[in-house]
Parts: sequence; structure tokens; C-alpha cells
Amino acid sequence: MARRGSPVLEYKSSEESEWLKMACALSNCRGGTLEITAEDTERPPDLDELVLAIENAVNGSIEPRPLLSVQTDPERGAAVVRVAPGPATPYLYRAKAYRQSGTAAIEVDQTERVRLELQGLDITFDRLPSERQDLTFHRLGAALIEGLGLAGFNADTLRALGLYQDGRGYDNAAALLADENGFPVMELVRYGRDHNEIVKRERLQGVSVLEALERAEAWHRDLYVRERVTGDGQLETVEVVPLPAFRSAVATALAQRDWLLPEPVVVTMDEHGVTVTSPGELPSGMTMGSYLAGAPSLLRNPELATVFLRLGLVANLGSGVRSMRAAYEGSLANPMFEFGDSAVTVHLPAYDQPNLTPTERRVLTCLVTEGPSTRARVAAATGFAPSTASKTLATLCAMGLAVRSGGGRSTTYHAAGTEAD
Repeated sequence: MARRGSPVLEYKSSEESEWLKMACALSNCRGGTLEITAEDTERPPDLDELVLAIENAVNGSIEPRPLLSVQTDPERGAAVVRVAPGPATPYLYRAKAYRQSGTAAIEVDQTERVRLELQGLDITFDRLPSERQDLTFHRLGAALIEGLGLAGFNADTLRALGLYQDGRGYDNAAALLADENGFPVMELVRYGRDHNEIVKRERLQGVSVLEALERAEAWHRDLYVRERVTGDGQLETVEVVPLPAFRSAVATALAQRDWLLPEPVVVTMDEHGVTVTSPGELPSGMTMGSYLAGAPSLLRNPELATVFLRLGLVANLGSGVRSMRAAYEGSLANPMFEFGDSAVTVHLPAYDQPNLTPTERRVLTCLVTEGPSTRARVAAATGFAPSTASKTLATLCAMGLAVRSGGGRSTTYHAAGTEAD
């Protein structure tokens, strides 16, 4: 069991098979601490004897030997076993690999066993040889010529990208970028009034990840890109869900997903925004904190991610969080993230006011954060020209999103629903 308020997992020394399974599981995952207590006896426990028994049990049961240390805690009459995440996965207890699930050690399935084997060999899935070698790359070639200005595209280009090696052939990254492959790439779903009503669905099976991304962006244009007439009669394009955030979320999902799993990346859309679900938990060694901080990612598919970077589909080799949040600057809504044992999910909400232009959103945000402000104060805070600030404030008032108070030089504006001074 787990000690209250602590990640330490407690066992009796007689529960040998259970704590050995957990030691194996911790070695295969993120490490952890076990506390093993000697059985109650009429005399004080011999902790040196307990430590020796633990070390003998580990040496005789887990292969390869885990990275762990054993110390005594005389006050609690226990041995404390600190297990580090191991580099030589999979660690096996009686020829079986385990993973941690809460306070239990669970035997891994075949897919997870393969993942642990790749991790132990320091090989990522995208660098394994592809099962298919009859691959074509018309879409990739066109994207490289257009995006990088290459004069042509040939086998040497694929070698330079690391997608082909003499003697090994194409790898899985090449297959994912190829015109046809055998992977479950993406499913696009558009909901109606609620999630019981599916307006449209498209399954992209066995196609290039580049085609999948293009199809997703086409859906985005159909649903979230609109035109409106501004207060001064100009026609402007607005994005209810910003395209840079959408592209970053979908491209990162494709590059960082666990391709050993049979599920596709799922992109669902409705009037409230977009949800992108990427199969697989966070890569081993990455925490939720580092992901949300936008730190450089531990790449699950580094070769595929590097091609995406060269094509400008991602801004950097990270989680994409910074790009997504930057796209919402000036909005009252922000991306949200969920982490599970089987998927990472990104929620991209529609702007609180989906018909606002970026200029209008920035001015409205200024009123919300700065409070009642004069036209000059809004212009200074936003960096807009006074005429732009004045025109935008008038538009927001006409839309009922801002309220004008006073007159002349003392005229102030505040966001609707907030109090004026």
C-alpha cells in the first residue's frame, strides 16, 4: 500500500513476490521508493539481515539487475528501497515485464513489451526498418521542393533526411511520410448540436501524415475561418480557432504519438472548439510539468519530428505548448491539456468572442486587464495608433462588448460586465 501523503509503497517482507513485481515495474517506468517492513516478532528486527534478504531476492528474481539502493530505517523497523528508472528495459520478474498502475504492478501487454525493448536498445519506433519497402513520396517531394526551395527530389534527398539507408532500406518514418502505408493515421469528426450528433466523419487510413495534416486544415478552414465586415466597412478574415494553434496541436500529435498503438489521432470539432487526442502517454522521462512549460521534448519519433520541423509544420522540437498559447495571446480563452495512461489530449477552445478580429481581441483584453481606460491609455497599452484604438473601441461598443462613459477628454471605456470607476 502507499503511505498517506507520500509516494512510498509499503510492503511486508513476506510479500516478496508483490514487492519484487513492483521493483520490476518501477525499473521499467519512472522509478520510485519501496518500504519493506520485517514481520512482527518477539525480538527487534534484524535490519541488516532484512537488507541482505532483499538484495538476494532481487539478484535471484529480476533480470537484468535493477538500479536500486537499500537503506535501513531503524525507527520504522524497515528497509527503504529506492529504485531508479533503468536504461536496460525491459526488466523482467520471472520472465515477465511489469508496469506501475497506482499502487499495483501490472504485467505489460505485447505492445508495451515491444516499447520497452526499443527503449532498452535506445531505438525509436520511427527508426525501425519499415515492413513495406515499395514506397513512393510524391507528396513529400512536392512539400520539400516548395517549402525548402530544393531543385529536385530523389533518393539522395531521402538519405540526407535519414529516411533511407543502404542495406536497411526505408524506415518507419519514411513509411509514415510515404503516399501509402499501413498505419491508422487520423480520424476527423465534426459534431452537431451535441456529441450525439455526428455531422461529418472522415477516416484517414494508410495515407501520408502530410496528407492527413492537409485534410485536417481543410476541415479547419470550412468550420472556423469566417469573413466579417468591420465597423469601418472593411472585410476581414477571422479564425474562431487560430490556425497556428490548430496546426501545432495536430502536427505534434502526429509526431509524438505512440505508433505501436492501433488507434488513430482523433480530431473532433464543434462550435466550442477542437479536441486533439494523441494515442499514448507522455514519452518516458517527460513529466506533465516539463510538457506544460514547453521544454524541449523527449521525442518519441525524432526523425519524423525533424522532417516536420524542416517543413515548418512545427516551430521547434517541443511539445508545441508555447506555439499554441502564443496563438491565443489577447484572447480570454486558452488551450487546455489532459494527460492519461493511454492518451494526451489538447483542447483548443473557440475564442470567447469568435467574431472578433485580433485587433479587437487585443483591445478588449486591455479593457479587461487594465480596467476603465481612456482612448490614449488603450493606444499606449496596445501599441495601436490612436485612430485605430478609437475606431476599435467604437466597434466594441456597437457590439455590446464595451461601454463608454463620460465625454470629451475624460471619456473612458470599460469591458461590458465590469464596473466603471
